[in-house]
Amino acid sequence: MSGALTRFASAFDGLLAGHSPGPSIGFLSHDRCSPAGVAGETIGKDKMYFEVRAHELFLAKNHVLWTTHDPIAVVAVQFLYDGETISIPRVIGPSLIASATTGPAGATGEARHGTVLEDTLIAGPYPYRGGDVDVTVRLYAAERDNKARMLLRTAERLSGAITGPGGVATFEKTAEALVSAVEAVFGLTPMRYLAGARLAARKGTRPFGSGYVAVMTPPTAPIETLRVDNDRLLLDTADGPRRWEGSDFVLLGIHGMPRRGDESRLPFYRLRDRAMRAVADGDQSWERAKGILISAYQEMKASPDVTEFEAGVLFDEWRETMRSERGRLDVVRNLGPGQPLPRARSADANALDEALAQINALDATAGR
Repeated sequence: MSGALTRFASAFDGLLAGHSPGPSIGFLSHDRCSPAGVAGETIGKDKMYFEVRAHELFLAKNHVLWTTHDPIAVVAVQFLYDGETISIPRVIGPSLIASATTGPAGATGEARHGTVLEDTLIAGPYPYRGGDVDVTVRLYAAERDNKARMLLRTAERLSGAITGPGGVATFEKTAEALVSAVEAVFGLTPMRYLAGARLAARKGTRPFGSGYVAVMTPPTAPIETLRVDNDRLLLDTADGPRRWEGSDFVLLGIHGMPRRGDESRLPFYRLRDRAMRAVADGDQSWERAKGILISAYQEMKASPDVTEFEAGVLFDEWRETMRSERGRLDVVRNLGPGQPLPRARSADANALDEALAQINALDATAGR
């Protein structure tokens, strides 16, 4: 990996460093998060993935600021990726808010009171490779300006591209454009810094685990009176828990998972499809199918986006799928006339099998 992400992190931190820290709440106690298991669960090194989501961006109903200003939330997640410490940003502005809302507010892109964003992916899933994971949250109010909105839309789109598989590699090519867009926004329109915090999800010997963090503007509630239920922020009252609506806030969740669930979007998945096509070409292509599967496993093992644990699980699953498909095709071939036959060999099957035979002949030539 190049140093583009490192340079980006320095530039982005420098760009936003001129604002003094604002009020924050921080991590909520694990025993105040429900349902059971959503917080306080260890995210295993090299065995699990983590992701960060903005579960709520809430604008208080009595805050007149949002009649003339747009909310902007900037979230950056710093972690170890492919041997380097990188910082992944996500810019949330009026365009993303508009796409998540309905009705007149969503149609015009104007900010509305109440919850304006829910369950938006900020970063991940990424394999947890050990070390610290830091989350920085900043909430701004930008004086409404059409030129600034256009640049914000660019920043939102560029930072949003990081969340897809392989997004880190793509981001290396767009980091400078994102910094330029954000710099221009901050230079074009008056910006009010409302709240922010930099929080370590793992400290010292404490394991990295799932949990929730809330960052809010005054008036803040005592953190021991807040709780999370089904990814929503609540306040304890005499009448029981109620949705917290007393101030503007961002609620983030850090979640762990053993499987990505989207491996079909990663580059090596194409080799799985090729292996299955080789199986369908018949027994004479079986050696080729196995070779392709080995190549897929090699790519998985080398990918910074896949844990070693899942690489092994996927290899076992695909191997069994190939074996089952080969057996099914054998049964179909032996059923006799009147039964559906396997599809015809692919056009390049003979050429590929011949190439494999020539490679195997190299061993014989070498006396092996």
